Amino acid sequence: IIMFLDDLSDDVLMLIFEKLDIIVLHAAVKNVNHRFNRILTDKRLRFYSNTSAITQDKLEYYRRNSLTTMITDFSHNNTVKFNLQYLFNSKMTKIERLTLQICVIQDLIDILPYLPELQYLNIKDLNMDYLKYTDDALHNISLMRLTCLILNITPLQFSTLKKFLECMPILRKLTISGQCFPPCDECFDTEQWKRLSSTSLPKLEHFHLALRARYTPQLDELKKTFEKDEYWTTIIRKSKIILYLRKNPS
Repeated sequence: IIMFLDDLSDDVLMLIFEKLDIIVLHAAVKNVNHRFNRILTDKRLRFYSNTSAITQDKLEYYRRNSLTTMITDFSHNNTVKFNLQYLFNSKMTKIERLTLQICVIQDLIDILPYLPELQYLNIKDLNMDYLKYTDDALHNISLMRLTCLILNITPLQFSTLKKFLECMPILRKLTISGQCFPPCDECFDTEQWKRLSSTSLPKLEHFHLALRARYTPQLDELKKTFEKDEYWTTIIRKSKIILYLRKNPS
């Protein structure tokens, strides 16, 4: 039996396209025929890109020559899933939902000004160790439509996170998990989080926080105070606080 791609249903083709890198789709599938183009513009389709499988020379070529076209062609799909750190340098103004597998804070600051319509942001591995930016760079970011933010951060630095969250005035759902390295008293201080939520995140309704750190007696006291604070069950009722302190093996 000989079967061609055209013989497959739209749903099956969509499953196949979702397994292909967005760069491959753009180079090999776009403009093959009207039917393929229609499937590529279906909002149910989820795109992704894995730049680790691309040589540095080819990656730079795509950045300079075809990224803008790629984003323009696929931007009416409101969800794009990337696994990249250095590919964003074009205006992706229509993207509403974005998932990043790996990102450093500097790259995130660089791309966010190009995403004014962003409503959902999920970063599965955000590295805050690269602090090469100024406060002015953070102040230039304004995510006026963002309502849901999910972050997994290593290392979690409260002062940087605070400045980042201040750019999101209508945020309603916030999930943060991460590893804290000394000094990390601010990360375990319930008063710091309360001030942040009440002054910078007035619309916050859902708050999930899961932090890990090495045990110290001072952090243990902060942890107990945090977990007993009724603010997180009365003011923000849909809250879940998990604070884990790892003791040194004896």
